[in-house]
Amino acid sequence: MNSHIVLYVRYHNIITRCRNEDGRGGAGLFIKDSINFKVREDLSVFIPHVYESLFVEVENESYKKIIAGFIYRPNTLPPADVDVFTSTLFDIMEIINTDGKSSLILGDVNICLLKYRTNDKTRDSVGGILSRGCLPVIHKPTRVTHTSATLIDHIYSNLTCKDTLSGIILTMWRITSVHSIL
Repeated sequence: MNSHIVLYVRYHNIITRCRNEDGRGGAGLFIKDSINFKVREDLSVFIPHVYESLFVEVENESYKKIIAGFIYRPNTLPPADVDVFTSTLFDIMEIINTDGKSSLILGDVNICLLKYRTNDKTRDSVGGILSRGCLPVIHKPTRVTHTSATLIDHIYSNLTCKDTLSGIILTMWRITSVHSIL
């Protein structure tokens, strides 16, 4: 795995963590350059093709420190083990809770939350997230085609509703989940 690559794009830092073997996959965050942050190595677990993540601790004058992270569960063959993925995510959430920090976890998780009532692994995943004090923030499909609609892009947070604004941006090419700390 490559160490963190930090790039600068006008007024923003891009921090990435990529797989070495094929140059595909990995995790990254796009952070405004006026925001102070440090990479949280203890939370940035990277199991290639199963659980790929990058977490930072953000310092903001208006808020207490916030843990922000991106998680990725590849959906390529062979599909990543959902049980290993969720177990790893729950371990990370426990560390964040022990630290007493607010958190914002964004992810391309490839677990469809719309199947909550019909899929045991989805139900277990949501139950584990809720039991660790986080809520799924996006509730509508994030990928829509002429024949299907899925909610596989997730945002989990333990921030209070008054602190955040969430939504889905519709584009001609793709629907994207967004979350902003006000």
